[in-house]
Amino acid sequence: MKKSLLLVIAFAAFASAQGSYFDVGFGFAAVDTRIGGKDYVREANNLLANHAEEDATDFEFGIKIGYGPFGLGIGPLYVVADLGVIEHNVFNNLYDDDNVVFTNYIFGPGILLYPISGIQIGLSAGISVTTIDMEKENIEISSDLGYMYSVSAAYDFGGSLGTFYKEILGNHSFLLGIKYLGAKNPTYVSGKDIKTEMVSFFVKYAYIHRKKAD
Repeated sequence: MKKSLLLVIAFAAFASAQGSYFDVGFGFAAVDTRIGGKDYVREANNLLANHAEEDATDFEFGIKIGYGPFGLGIGPLYVVADLGVIEHNVFNNLYDDDNVVFTNYIFGPGILLYPISGIQIGLSAGISVTTIDMEKENIEISSDLGYMYSVSAAYDFGGSLGTFYKEILGNHSFLLGIKYLGAKNPTYVSGKDIKTEMVSFFVKYAYIHRKKAD
């Protein structure tokens, strides 16, 4: 998380440039983790007599940085780099020190498209790494390099305002949206890949360079 905060500062400095795009924010997520095709929480409950419980506050932290807009006849388009962290906590209510945390780090190129004013559609694909932090054993295991893909839809408050309010806010805005992400990572154990699926509702601050015609 500390490294992510340092990246935020660096990206924020870059976002003052003309033509740049930058957003950063959090999402509250529903995360499903499967190991070797089997749902981890369900398998844990089979072993622990239903004492495994997922954290209701699983989250994602995401940053996008890029350049635009490009006019391709289908609405303003931005090319971005997508960086994110997803955390999935599973608690053992039978043994308090036997908790497990899955953390997924993702990075890849993407595009942001505005098919109509105020509506942002995002697509990205790239690489991912999943770490498994087992509290009882006090060890952390990292997966091999895998892949990720995501799609999002957001309401751009700044982009939907009238001309008078746009002049006040300039290129600053807030995004409220929903995101789906999938990731798959091989592990050192043959046939035991880790698959992550997430649906999140997010809120972000965004710096969006817009054409004067917007």
